Amino acid sequence: MRQGCDANDGVEVRGWGTKGAETIRGRPLSIVGTFAEAFSSLRSPRGVRYDVVLLAVPAPHHDAYLKGLAPYLAKSSAADAHDRICAGAPEILPTILAAAVAQGGFDMAARQALGDANVTGEVIIAGLETLPWACRIIKQGAVAEVLGTKDTVDAAVAVFGCDPSNLTNYAPAALEVLQIAVGPTPKLNLASGFLGVTLSNVNAFWHPTLMWHRWRDWDGTPVSGPAPLLYEHAPDDLACDLMSDEVEEVVSKIRERYPTCIDDLSSARGVNTWFLNAYGDEKSLNKTSTATMMRTNPAYKGLTHPMRPANDDDDTDDPKKKLVPDFQHRYIAEDVGYGLVVIRGIAELVGVETLTIDKVILWAQRAAKLSYLKEVHVADKPAAAFDPPRLTCSGADLDKTRCPQRFGYVDLSTFMRSNGYAFAETKNTVEAAKDTPTTEGVVERRTSANAA
Repeated sequence: MRQGCDANDGVEVRGWGTKGAETIRGRPLSIVGTFAEAFSSLRSPRGVRYDVVLLAVPAPHHDAYLKGLAPYLAKSSAADAHDRICAGAPEILPTILAAAVAQGGFDMAARQALGDANVTGEVIIAGLETLPWACRIIKQGAVAEVLGTKDTVDAAVAVFGCDPSNLTNYAPAALEVLQIAVGPTPKLNLASGFLGVTLSNVNAFWHPTLMWHRWRDWDGTPVSGPAPLLYEHAPDDLACDLMSDEVEEVVSKIRERYPTCIDDLSSARGVNTWFLNAYGDEKSLNKTSTATMMRTNPAYKGLTHPMRPANDDDDTDDPKKKLVPDFQHRYIAEDVGYGLVVIRGIAELVGVETLTIDKVILWAQRAAKLSYLKEVHVADKPAAAFDPPRLTCSGADLDKTRCPQRFGYVDLSTFMRSNGYAFAETKNTVEAAKDTPTTEGVVERRTSANAA
């Protein structure tokens, strides 16, 4: 980053602005290599209260950053507050710990890191449902290009270290701080909560599913370049809509059980609705279906499947050289493990089958040589060994996910209350939930080739 910035005398961003017509330049005030350098102003015994710490890194790297940040956030949460950061803000606004993309259980990971660091003061946990822009790096540390700017983006806000009801006091000011960080566009709207945002993880619906459609029957034979287009070749039988329907059932069941949810799940929109909200003003967009919107969205034009040379030693620029799909790319590593598997884990706690989501996860884990879902059978009755096995989030690689099961949640009630998504259930909903299957009482069964 430093090398590219120095060579280019700053960072150039092309395609900025609502119409993508601007090119802007800027230079970071400082570029640091350690957490100690970043927080070097925490010198006094009481320290300095920081306004916001914004993580703009992929989800698989969040854990390392959260672990490194948490001790400094402990000091920041105990420090004296400065003047109000923006008009209408509470007199004391806790430090905001935010992720540029907070889908897929970021709040659970943040709560765990802050708890492990014995943070006793208040911290606001926040994040955006998706990146504000479709963008790409042209030259590391020097040039980036914005391919498209979304119209609106939801931002989730939660609180750590206090009663969830304090969220009412903090959320508007936290949203304003995030809007300052993002810029004038897109407009940030307050999300229903982190659970709603997690269940509307559009990258998880888009990227793995498009790869599944293209490569599920691939026999391993390299293909000639250039890399195939990702969105512009979206099939008419796109599975994203079926997956979205499965999530809608999860949302419905949670609302039945928690009619007065803190997070009312209004941010858990279907993929078609999300697309219209994000890009509905694009004149060239064919709104017939999700697939047609993918194929005609100018922000997606030219984006390709992640590929690598079939011969690792082939570093030529030949556009027709042999290629194979890159199953280690973030479209699998991040958007499955920190996206689809999180959604699948929540569905498991709720007791909703997700047959289409399961198909994509099973394919992706085979392709990436990982294990998220495993076949198990219930071991609480003699005939259990003869019952059909059930897929659960109990694979060996849950540490590469943020599904609830990774954090030890095996029942919906604890999951909802511990993360501030809901208060206690009513007596009727508790009785109704007794028949809901969970991962408790299951044992491993020999995994079939399908779930390997």
